[in-house]
Amino acid sequence: MDSQNSTAAKQATTEVPLPRSFRGPQACRLVKITYRQLDYWARTGLVVPSVEDANGSGSQRLYSYSDLLALKFVKRLLDAGLSLPSIRRALSQTKSAFNSVPEHLTYVLVSPKSVYQADGEELVDLLRAGRITTAVLVSLNSIRDELDMDIFKLKQTPDFLQPSLFETMPKAV
Repeated sequence: MDSQNSTAAKQATTEVPLPRSFRGPQACRLVKITYRQLDYWARTGLVVPSVEDANGSGSQRLYSYSDLLALKFVKRLLDAGLSLPSIRRALSQTKSAFNSVPEHLTYVLVSPKSVYQADGEELVDLLRAGRITTAVLVSLNSIRDELDMDIFKLKQTPDFLQPSLFETMPKAV
């Protein structure tokens, strides 16, 4: 993502407050995954919604913003060809990073057997030392900026916007 889009994403999120939670279909649309994937990942504990998990027929899962960042991270690693066990390991070692992604560029380097969280200089040192030969590089800030822009665009789409779409659903009694 170039700096112009990054700036637009930051402006978008400062102008439009982020929702506190996102329903399953919203999460799927924002992360660009199927509902079947989302359901499987929640049932197997890969990414469990932190706001509200489904508990019986008719209940809804509610995902936080940091849950969506984790979902995008998983999707990025899957698209790069990593196995689910490698992704589980990477997610468990980086989960806290999704609660507050620092403004300076933070990267996660995931290889089939190891996970490194580093800034640009540390990353260069790791590569120079020859400790990593094959890996997937993920920019956490890039994921955050993409998600912010997608949320902004989604909220601007008249055909998708409904009164209750970005509100937390009341709990069933």
